[in-house]
Amino acid sequence: MTRRRKRGAAVPQLLARLLRRERRASRTAGRKRSDLIGRDLAPIRREANRGSRLLPVALVGALMAALCLAALRIDLIRQGYALAAAMREEKELLEEHHLLTARVRSLRDPTRLARLARRLDFERPERVIEIRTPDVSAEPRP
Repeated sequence: MTRRRKRGAAVPQLLARLLRRERRASRTAGRKRSDLIGRDLAPIRREANRGSRLLPVALVGALMAALCLAALRIDLIRQGYALAAAMREEKELLEEHHLLTARVRSLRDPTRLARLARRLDFERPERVIEIRTPDVSAEPRP
């Protein structure tokens, strides 16, 4: 069996539902309209314009930062090569210094000098005269 509704009870419910829908529609429509009525849209344009002005400035700033970073890296590489060249030169100079020191020691060797003197017929001196020089640092200066 089907149940029948009474007509009298359903009508007030339908009317209440329709009234609620109308009120909602009028509220949302009223809000949208009232949001735009009397509102100055010029500041919105200015804000958008300000953003478009900042973009080139930001791009130029980023480009300058990238160029500075590249210049620093190039300078760092150049300094690295200069340091390597200086270290190579220092090593060569130290080797040359060791060779020259060894050569001087061999030339000043007393046994070598004695052999050389005998070969060149050098004689021992009979008398050695010692010459004393005055100490210049001890004298007071005027």
